[in-house]
This record gives sequence, C-alpha cells and structure tokens, in this order.
Amino acid sequence: MTENYRALSAAELLERLAHAGRAPDLELIRACMDRRYDLTPGLLEMLAAPSSEDWADDDPRWYAPIHAGHLQNALACYGLAILPDARALLNDSTVDESIRISVPAMLYELALEFPTERAQVIGILRDALPPVDSTGKLIIPKPRPEKPNSVWTFVALELAQLHDLASRPLIETLYRENWLDVSVMGDVNEYVKILTQYKPGAPQPFNLLETYEGLRAEAAKMREWQAQRDEVQRQQALLK
Repeated sequence: MTENYRALSAAELLERLAHAGRAPDLELIRACMDRRYDLTPGLLEMLAAPSSEDWADDDPRWYAPIHAGHLQNALACYGLAILPDARALLNDSTVDESIRISVPAMLYELALEFPTERAQVIGILRDALPPVDSTGKLIIPKPRPEKPNSVWTFVALELAQLHDLASRPLIETLYRENWLDVSVMGDVNEYVKILTQYKPGAPQPFNLLETYEGLRAEAAKMREWQAQRDEVQRQQALLK
C-alpha cells in the first residue's frame, strides 16, 4: 500500500526521497512537487551534499542528488521559489564545481519560463563573476582558483545567451586573462556572436513524472528478468 506522503513534513519527505533508490514511488515525487516551496532549500542541500565512502554500492542514498537535480530542473513545478537558494549554491565555493556549473543553465531556463524575472536572473549571474576595482582590474577571490574557471565560464555563456550587454566588458577581461574555458563557448569572437546573434528558444520544461515513469518501468523489467533468471537457475539445479 502506498504511503500517504502528503501527510508528511518537509523533512520527512526529504528523508524518504534520500532513501528512495533509483525508481521512487511516483506518489512521493508528486508530493514533493506539491511542496515545492517547502522543499527547495533542502533539495539544493541534498544536491550539494557529498557522498560517503562508507556507503555500500547498493545504498539508495547514491541516488539522492540525482532526484534533487531532477526536481530542481522541473522549472514548471519549482519556478521562482528556487532563485534565492540557486544564488547561494552558485556562489558557494565549498560546493563541487560539477554541481555549481549546472546552476547557470537552470537559471537561463527560468528566465525563459518567467520573462518578468529576467533582470533578477541576470543579476544573480552577474554577481557570480569576479568584480573589478576602480582601475578595471579583476578582484580574484582567495584562495585563488585555477585557470580556467568552469563556473565563471558557464555563467558567461548564459549571460551571452540572455544578451546581457552590460557584462560584456567584464567577460572580455576574463577572456583576456584566460579565466574562461574556450572549449565551452569558444574564444572571445564566438562569445560576441552568441551575445549579439543568438536567438533564445522556447523554454523546455522538464517532464518529471514521465522521467520517473520510465525509471519505474525499467525497474519492473529488471525485476522480471531477474525472476526469470532465478527460475532458470533453479530448474538447472534440479536437473543436476
């Protein structure tokens, strides 16, 4: 019998999600979607939390950040509730870069989904880049990061795609000082092309339930295959 997830607190829902494994109950996902404002801070913490070397290979907690990421990307469900925590995650240098570089693209999609919030999204992205002093010299944070900087690169890419002309001088300075990864967006000339010519497409909402329906169908097929395999092995053992 399916648990009544809607009766659970936000903390209890996050705990269930963290231990749900690869193919969680769809009712759990629906309950999380319904509680988007309550769960957004906890989901971002789950996304950024490090895994443990003590976990066994089949520990369901390995999937927790994946679920948090899926829910984060369901912009139609989470919308503007995620903005303050997305800003905090993007600027948190203690979080792994592989997590932080996913935030600019999510913010870009959010700007497409909610055009009235475009200025706020651009402001969050601009603030993630290093400032300059009164002479135009970059103020690089300490401890000094390695070049090129992946987070600044993906932030610059989304600012270009949002046609933010105000950030152009700063981004060109980052290019000149080799802080941006040319393998992501190309050189400064490619950046200018994106900034001036790129045409944003329609928002691409993430179909969360469809994703989990597919995962549960795969899990069911795997259980069926395992049961058939076990039966074959049992029959073979009887013939020996």
